[in-house]
Amino acid sequence: MKFNQLLILFIISLSVLIACNNKSSSKTEEPASTADTNTAAKPLVFDQLTGTWKSEDGQNFERWIKNEDGTYKTDVYSLKGTDTTWKESGRVYPENSNWVYENKVTNQNDGKVIKFTSTKMSDNSVQF
Repeated sequence: MKFNQLLILFIISLSVLIACNNKSSSKTEEPASTADTNTAAKPLVFDQLTGTWKSEDGQNFERWIKNEDGTYKTDVYSLKGTDTTWKESGRVYPENSNWVYENKVTNQNDGKVIKFTSTKMSDNSVQF
């Protein structure tokens, strides 16, 4: 699968996961530049992703962890029998009043990380 196809698939998956946890809110979207790293006061959209997500086939997983410093880590892997294949890893962190999503896909982009900066953010969604 080409890198662009994997990236699109990941972004769609991320959107679906957020939408599945969508709670009704009358709050309008705010520019991402209002990102607040003080997560103790207000939960962030990324908090809705924490945990391990399993695909319908039961062989692919996406795990999201919130770190003590308020950043997030994600790993995507598949299981076949007792073998684990790590497919991608990423992290989300604040930078210059925005949130950044960095992703690294196994055997793609010469092993380099791709960096996306948030452009919009609300209680239920984030746009990179």
